[in-house]
Amino acid sequence: MCRETRASDDDEDDVTKNSSEKKHVQNCRNDKSRNSSSGKVPEIKLDSNGCPIVPLPEPKTWSRKLFELVLYYLVLGSILPVVFLVLLIRKKVSWPDLCQLYATVQRATVSPIQKLPFYQDPELLSRLWKLSSAKPYLEHNALEYQRREGFCSRATLRCMLKSIPSFPGALVPSEHYGEANPDRWAQNLQQDIAAAAEEEEQPKQKNPQKIPPVHVEIVPGDVSYSDFIKALRRGLQQDDNDDDDKRSTSRRVAINYLRPALIGFQTPKWVPMNFLFGIGSGHFSPVVGMLDTDASNQALADDELLVGVFDVNHTYAGAYLVPAKRLYESIKAKDLTVSKSRATIILSVDN
Repeated sequence: MCRETRASDDDEDDVTKNSSEKKHVQNCRNDKSRNSSSGKVPEIKLDSNGCPIVPLPEPKTWSRKLFELVLYYLVLGSILPVVFLVLLIRKKVSWPDLCQLYATVQRATVSPIQKLPFYQDPELLSRLWKLSSAKPYLEHNALEYQRREGFCSRATLRCMLKSIPSFPGALVPSEHYGEANPDRWAQNLQQDIAAAAEEEEQPKQKNPQKIPPVHVEIVPGDVSYSDFIKALRRGLQQDDNDDDDKRSTSRRVAINYLRPALIGFQTPKWVPMNFLFGIGSGHFSPVVGMLDTDASNQALADDELLVGVFDVNHTYAGAYLVPAKRLYESIKAKDLTVSKSRATIILSVDN
């Protein structure tokens, strides 16, 4: 199991909201000073299992845990099944889509990726973090976990932007509840960066930081498997340099995927919320690399590729490797809230 470190060594549940907010503010200040300071950002280290050592979010208080249990299993567990049934009756959700999602997640319940031999294999993870697509996340101390549920899209964006050295740290959007689907993620991206720039700008500042051009390509999850692999290769390739105008482009990849399609239903799955979360709980995380050769550097076939994901939910111990086919199925899975598949996201920044 990969080793992680908490932001505080105190594991008791009496951590106050004020102390959590103070650390959040300090983290934002660290982001803002990342590129303005002449000192080098400390590189993230790997543990003995090949996983990055990333500070954990503050532990939940007992009151918070109790609140979430009541909210998820009593309140939402009573309301959402009724809402879901109404959507089925009104044909807002189709039975074929529901059956397909159930079959996909049930297959993962029988064979979850955690039981695969390469899931968190130390040797393979060590190879992963040596890839040119993965090293910037370590070198620029860019990895972080989401602070709470619903923050995964924003934590993913922050990891991606912080890994690009030319992107000003002051313009990295702050942590907050994020978007639920890739389209909204892309739509709000420029707005959030501009808001961060406006917040940082001083009335008498002589040299305000320029907002670098940021582009987002959304690759739908229902493209063919070969097109999915091509998109991953394109997004993970080394930064491009244009010799004519001396510009370069940095690319990063994220995914919006149905994680239960990789790990299966929570048990017991007959509990309404466990079933509904299983077929509907989308998640965002960065893709840091892809292993497309074996130990002897021989090219692997497309159906043998392993994709490295840094899961921004610390519950899943950071980085892990997923068969590209399985990851493709989790991204192809339909998002019932928008009635279309999830997506691969390629973010490009012009340096």
